[in-house]
Amino acid sequence: MKALLLTVVITITMAASLTAQTGDVSDSTKTINMVREFGGYSFYQNNEPLTMSQLDSIVKISPIAYTVFKQARSTHKWSAFFSITGGVLIGIPIGTVIVGGEPIWALAGAGAASIIISIPITRKYNHQMENAIDVYNAGLGAAPTSRIKHQLIFGNTTAGWGLCYRF
Repeated sequence: MKALLLTVVITITMAASLTAQTGDVSDSTKTINMVREFGGYSFYQNNEPLTMSQLDSIVKISPIAYTVFKQARSTHKWSAFFSITGGVLIGIPIGTVIVGGEPIWALAGAGAASIIISIPITRKYNHQMENAIDVYNAGLGAAPTSRIKHQLIFGNTTAGWGLCYRF
């Protein structure tokens, strides 16, 4: 009888500790991973891709991360505006040439300027989104996402003006 009682107590104790361990695992499965792809990032949770609306509803549980996330979405709207405007302004003279008309190359220049303006705005969006996801993951107790920063910068170097590759 004592052996049966001891076996039941040990089994219940082990089952309780196993249940507590699964609680920790579920938090780690809630982390969001960012994958850099051509044209931006893709977001995954449990190896499942997330849409922006899904990401919005997930990040809402962390007020600080959600604030940064909303700022990033606003920045993305401006980036998309300048990019699309630049593409259209470049496309109009090219389309005019294709149909045999006289192109207005100033439009292409304005389009190029618009695209150049969108580049730092896009970089700001990427940085804000990385921060939002890092803050969200840190709230779950996960380590910040590891990103290897590679930069190719044209600017003033120690030897004068030139290209600088930082990693």
